[in-house]
Amino acid sequence: MNKYCFLALSLLLSFCACEPSNETITDEPLLENTVTVDSKITGGNILKTFRLTGLGTESFDMPSQTNAKWIALSPIINIRKAPDGSLFFEANKAANVPKIIANIKDKGADNFMLKPQISFELLGFDFWGDFQASSEEQWQEIEASFRTLLLAYAATSVTNPEVKILCIGNELSHFTRLRPNFFKSIAQEIKNLYPNLKLTYAANWDEYEHITFWDSVDYIGINPYFPLVNKATPSVADIQNAYKSIKTKLSNLSATHNKPILFTEYGFRSIDFAAWKAWELPEFITNQSAYNPDVQSNGYQAFFNTFWKEKWVAGGFFWVWEIVPQADIDNGLESNYLNSDWTINYKPVLDVIKFNYLN
Repeated sequence: MNKYCFLALSLLLSFCACEPSNETITDEPLLENTVTVDSKITGGNILKTFRLTGLGTESFDMPSQTNAKWIALSPIINIRKAPDGSLFFEANKAANVPKIIANIKDKGADNFMLKPQISFELLGFDFWGDFQASSEEQWQEIEASFRTLLLAYAATSVTNPEVKILCIGNELSHFTRLRPNFFKSIAQEIKNLYPNLKLTYAANWDEYEHITFWDSVDYIGINPYFPLVNKATPSVADIQNAYKSIKTKLSNLSATHNKPILFTEYGFRSIDFAAWKAWELPEFITNQSAYNPDVQSNGYQAFFNTFWKEKWVAGGFFWVWEIVPQADIDNGLESNYLNSDWTINYKPVLDVIKFNYLN
């Protein structure tokens, strides 16, 4: 290939990368869906839950800022290696749950979902969805420890009835495909021990169609980070249009299993192209030139317009609320949080969430 052909091809590829996707999506027949929820779960995820055991409590104002009545405690639980070489998850961290609830129960949120997110970085997997055990023995070892972890979190619902939902996994796409019987078994065990505790599983956007144990949980949990519109700042209408075929698929999924859809995480970053392939975007950027609050607000509004009034949608938990230290507030450092990541603090999207959670 000569240099002129190469240049032309490069320009063509560059142009195509910046244009909206024109992929034709085959229409799927819409099944009759008779699932009905009594009221919406208006929630938000908190990742750094450890801060709510002390230092982050005083400044915690998520319910008043967003009208959220539910909180998802979503700590990352890393896999560890014991001195004897065995692998385990730190189930003792579930002991933080009663303390967290006691610290913030007068802040306006009375309902909790526990969503421990297990990480396998120690084993060389940067994304938990990529994890696969190296042998049957390792699978059994990890499943036994994961079972202990989930049972420890489930047990907190006895002393703290505010804990009403437990998420038994988050975006574990290889795990769920290869070991579905584990999830069916642990779901049944928890239901037998704690019949008042509702269960869900948080499936990533490219995973949910392969889950074979939806009938074992109470809510079909979806993390809807779909690639929607390949534009820097798509409009609300652009994003709503991209959601149409997705909405049909999720409604059909709900109808097939006769269970409501719960958006266990939903959200958009405040950065260019946030409604496209978010996993390909640069990580956290502090450079203000990368900050784009409009695409975040547009994404949230399109999400609410598309899903929120559907009777088969149980509600959802936005991603994510940052626990801001009181010292930062006292020193007027709120502008430090106007960045390109998933957080919603101090950003215009707060008004979008607050309005839709109230109406």
